[in-house]
Amino acid sequence: MEKNKLIFTTGEFAKFHDVNKRTLHYYDDIGLFSPLYKGENGYRYYTPYQSAAFESICSLRELDMSIEEIKAYLNKPNTQDFMNLANIKIEEIDKTIKRLSTLKKILEKKNELISLCEKVHHGMIDIYFCEEIYLYKSDTTFNGESFETAKGSMDKILEHLKVAWSMSSFKLGCGSFISLDKILAGEFSNYDGLFTEIEPNKKYQFIKPKGYYLRGFCVGAWSNIPNIYESMVAYANENALELEGFAYERGINEFVISDANEYIAEISILCHKKTIPTN
Repeated sequence: MEKNKLIFTTGEFAKFHDVNKRTLHYYDDIGLFSPLYKGENGYRYYTPYQSAAFESICSLRELDMSIEEIKAYLNKPNTQDFMNLANIKIEEIDKTIKRLSTLKKILEKKNELISLCEKVHHGMIDIYFCEEIYLYKSDTTFNGESFETAKGSMDKILEHLKVAWSMSSFKLGCGSFISLDKILAGEFSNYDGLFTEIEPNKKYQFIKPKGYYLRGFCVGAWSNIPNIYESMVAYANENALELEGFAYERGINEFVISDANEYIAEISILCHKKTIPTN
């Protein structure tokens, strides 16, 4: 080793690059990155001129490249191989960003629902504004009286979710919908089908319209839901609201409870009025 040469010990070089000494030892052992000098005592010594090469290796590792891929490239670095490699990694990164963005949206939606749960109580009725929502709907009828226990109903739910999850990166649960005609006729347990929120999809999408919705909340057993529908219809009549389309019924807290008595169902129906009452 030349005297007065600026060198780093393994510990100094590792500290400068914020890595563990064992990483440098490992890279040396496998021939990926070796010190410029090795003393007779076996100590490894690095120079500042090796820093750029080492940071390049660290950058490639951050791109999730395997040791084998890095070694293969460094054996014969060239412009074309680097561009090919960069394009592959850019595509992988884009996919990761999309996946993480979807997970973020799902968590935000669940946080919104939990915040809503903290504000509502059984029998509460209000009016709220909702932006349009894209849904996958399966028009499969079933009787709500056996919704929670009958195997036939569960089979329909699983089949519905299988299709919904195949067309969207969202993996949300499902709710049920029932026509306004049935609601006004008092047929609150004769559902018309299931729905799940999805990303926009021209082939399967159904748009839950943007607008004001009459909304009711049921806490606890499903057997209490017909009373909520009756209260919502009465509220609409008392406030001169015109209801339209379907009632959308969904659970909004099943992922954070252990007791079925804490289950909260939300029912929403599109409504119209020249002047929307405020609560």
